[in-house]
Amino acid sequence: RFERQDDEGAERDCDAALALAPDEPALLLNRALARQRQRRFAESERDLDRVLASPRMIARAYFVRAAVRAQQGNNSGAANDRSAGFATLPTDFQSWLARGMAWLPADPQRAVADLARAREINPRSVAALRNLAYVNSEFLDDLPTAISQLDDALALRPEDADLLASRGVLHARNRQFDNARRDAREALRLDATAQTLLHSACVFALTGSEQPADLDRAASLVQRSLQQEPSWLPVVLKDADLRPLQDHADFRKAIQAARALSQANPGINTLE
Repeated sequence: RFERQDDEGAERDCDAALALAPDEPALLLNRALARQRQRRFAESERDLDRVLASPRMIARAYFVRAAVRAQQGNNSGAANDRSAGFATLPTDFQSWLARGMAWLPADPQRAVADLARAREINPRSVAALRNLAYVNSEFLDDLPTAISQLDDALALRPEDADLLASRGVLHARNRQFDNARRDAREALRLDATAQTLLHSACVFALTGSEQPADLDRAASLVQRSLQQEPSWLPVVLKDADLRPLQDHADFRKAIQAARALSQANPGINTLE
């Protein structure tokens, strides 16, 4: 239920399981995450307090509680939790994964080390491979390694449109334009959600330096993405991969339409 973002259902499942095992740290952590996503931060923090007080404490809970405290404006408490999390040796896959990502942006090398340890524990983890590729591409400028890691992830999950589109972006940055277009086309065949449309737009924006017609396709994909999710507008405006579209008329129209929709519907939550 949690993976399907059915947070209320996930919380009910945790409640039922905790009735049988009231102090189980993994159940308390999962309930805390479900409550956090429902913005019930105080209740989430109470569950996390219990996790961290348990003899079977889960190190990842420090980073979750840091986020929950920050969401309540308790920045000093959040900083203390992050420090404690960095000082605590993880003992489980998810905690290695969490500490790895928590090092960013300050220390990408330590992030890679922790994520590699997570992958040693679970060699078939797509999440570990995806995060390793993210760190290597976005922080260490190591595109070949990042592409190889997404190759491994796609060997495990060959029809994952997001992985395909993400690899396509890296191929395009690396000027492997044929591979980039192939990944984007396959991603679009599999999926037409806003995220896949936007990642594929990045691919064609970059390959447009070789084939100018790709810029038209990229602008069209941005338009379709923002029609689905106008909340993505801040992401579009900041995305360096989309800079080749800055002067494209259709891209500008898509931006104007998304702005107008956001102004007409102030309840739309924008993604930063």
